[in-house]
Amino acid sequence: MNENTNALAEMDKLPVHTAVLKNVLPAAAIMLMSLIYNMADKVFIGMTGNDYMVAAVTLAMPVFVLFTSFGNIFGTGGVALISRFTGEGDTKKSRQTSSFCFWGAAGVGVVLMLVLWIFKSGIFNVLGASGAETIAFTSDYLIYLAVCCPFAILSQTISSLIRAAGKPTQSMIGMILGNVVNIVLDPVFILALNMGAKGAAIATLVGQMCAFGYYMVLILKGKCAVSINIKEFTVKHKIATSVFAIGTPAALLSIFQSVCNIVTNNQIAAYGDIAVAGIGAAQNIVTIIGIFAIGVGTGIQPLLGYQIGSHNKKKFLDILRFSILLAIGICLVMTLFCFLFTEGVISAFVSSEEAVSLGISFARIIMITTWLYGLFNVIAMVIQAMGRSVASLIVSMSRNCYIFIPLVLILSKTVGMYGVVWAFPISDVVCIVIAAAVLGYSIKKCFTEPCDESREHTPEATSSGKPGIVITIGRSYGAGGRSVGKAVAGQLGIPFYDKEILEMAAEKSSLSQKYLERMDETAKLTTTTGIYNVYTAYKPLQSLESMADQAQKEVVEQIAGAGSCVIVGRRAEVVLQEKTPLLRVFVTASEDERTARIAKRDHISEKAAAKKISEVDKERSEYYNGFSDMHWGQAKTYDLCVDTSALGIDGAANVILAALKEMK
Repeated sequence: MNENTNALAEMDKLPVHTAVLKNVLPAAAIMLMSLIYNMADKVFIGMTGNDYMVAAVTLAMPVFVLFTSFGNIFGTGGVALISRFTGEGDTKKSRQTSSFCFWGAAGVGVVLMLVLWIFKSGIFNVLGASGAETIAFTSDYLIYLAVCCPFAILSQTISSLIRAAGKPTQSMIGMILGNVVNIVLDPVFILALNMGAKGAAIATLVGQMCAFGYYMVLILKGKCAVSINIKEFTVKHKIATSVFAIGTPAALLSIFQSVCNIVTNNQIAAYGDIAVAGIGAAQNIVTIIGIFAIGVGTGIQPLLGYQIGSHNKKKFLDILRFSILLAIGICLVMTLFCFLFTEGVISAFVSSEEAVSLGISFARIIMITTWLYGLFNVIAMVIQAMGRSVASLIVSMSRNCYIFIPLVLILSKTVGMYGVVWAFPISDVVCIVIAAAVLGYSIKKCFTEPCDESREHTPEATSSGKPGIVITIGRSYGAGGRSVGKAVAGQLGIPFYDKEILEMAAEKSSLSQKYLERMDETAKLTTTTGIYNVYTAYKPLQSLESMADQAQKEVVEQIAGAGSCVIVGRRAEVVLQEKTPLLRVFVTASEDERTARIAKRDHISEKAAAKKISEVDKERSEYYNGFSDMHWGQAKTYDLCVDTSALGIDGAANVILAALKEMK
């Protein structure tokens, strides 16, 4: 098994509470770091004692986040496409994709910067800024954030491209560098130099420029395989459409989060700038409480994924129950703390008596259901861990779009200022009901796989007298391994799996069956990890090849757990190496025999057949060796090796059946 599988297997042996805490605490620490970065501007602005500046930052920040969300398109879309081309060995298209993402991100960043400059007045109206002081501070803040747009979007994009190039550490260093520079410069520019909101924006700009500069040095010195050569820029080969198709869904969640904040601020702005400052301070409390729940959800994702892969519903539910109780407990404790010290927390962000009073009133309404908001985040991330992409989107968008926004608009018109605030707890209640229903349905679907239906007719004892035995068939291309496996399954009266695994994996994952068929036993391993911001939380960013292999791995484990069967390929002997009883077989044949078989089957010349055999064997070997620490085609990897050129298909099947009877 690879290192990650070994780690999860060891983690699975621990008591549930120990395993959960060992995963949750590091994730919570990362969330805390992200929280500190995101709160830095607001805290130091609050120290100025000017609540109009607080209102300006509250109004302007969602716009900046909204604009920079477009970087997710090129980052996420580029990583997925580059990983795919890397797996195919197509270096040219990989470099073309990298160049397209870099220059595309640069172009979008410049356009958004110009939009902020040119339509600044109109944006103020959309945001709801009205008072002269607030408009002035918002203008100062947005002008410098506009300059920051190209650097922020490029940094985000390049960070993802560097991860795709297999340099996750360098990617993370750049992000941390930008964040640290921003936090260090905030008190200098905002307080020491008395620059206020303008200083906060300049600190953000310098931080993003430092991150961008670090990444450019890496690229120009050839420290990572990322191309920014304009000559390699192209929109051909469906590069542009694929990047946008993959990256747009990832960007939408951040975009709608920003839209929610903009709509809320716009509605509350009708009641004055101090009210905007108050709602901004109150929302910070929600972030403080919710961030630890996100840490719980992030931490348990790999644990839950492992239980899904091993089809262990009981352990899955045990982890889920403990994690939900842990999240609720943390949120209740944090809520109690914030409730008891509401004035102190709110005063960290605003200073005037009126703003503090409104902030306290708003916060105490919102805190009624903040523990539900934390639970909602955990459930949403559990559904993500289950690989239910559509269900995850339905849940996530409920809080950020189709429940919350209509409630804010309706209650603002019917109830008034406090109607906007009551939209938070009401939407929390509605959304948790939706999330719980979707979770229940997802668990039912996830643990009711097609293979379960075979248990009624799958014999629990084979003709060899061994209970629930699994036979895996590895094979050289053209050796007839599939035919041998089918013959064995037919004589034993047990299920046979080959291409059927791809169909089941497509249903389980968000990948299409056509893509899985194209990548079948040919993909090379590309791993990437990254840290997302506080809105999207921390989670592993997998390449498509890793996702495809993981989906097939989970299907292999599930069908093996259903009873006796024969499985051809898909590294089944590696995935199931700890399962007993297991017979691992490798089927081979002479080169002449394989060449003749492929030439006859595919109606090609023997020269073309020999070339095809060499290519396919190489791809299978790279796939197998890349995703495991075992070696394809080597006798020590298997229990039995048979040669169809000497035994024939039926003879090889009979040897396997005889071996079954002799197994210990």
